[in-house]
Amino acid sequence: MTRITLEAFHDDPLLRSRLFAAANRERSLAIRAGLVWLSGRIAGLAARVAAHLRPSHQGRWIARLG
Repeated sequence: MTRITLEAFHDDPLLRSRLFAAANRERSLAIRAGLVWLSGRIAGLAARVAAHLRPSHQGRWIARLG
């Protein structure tokens, strides 16, 4: 594989546009993967919070208050 020099990058507009497109694609994939990971974490947290807020749990702490 040949190395891309800075001169070749600046001299060849087709190469430059191809590299920018590849970089944009990689960035988009990384952001999408991060958002998928984050949504999974949020869903897991929401499930744990919902489990603690079931009506059966509410009756216990209300009974302790009164």
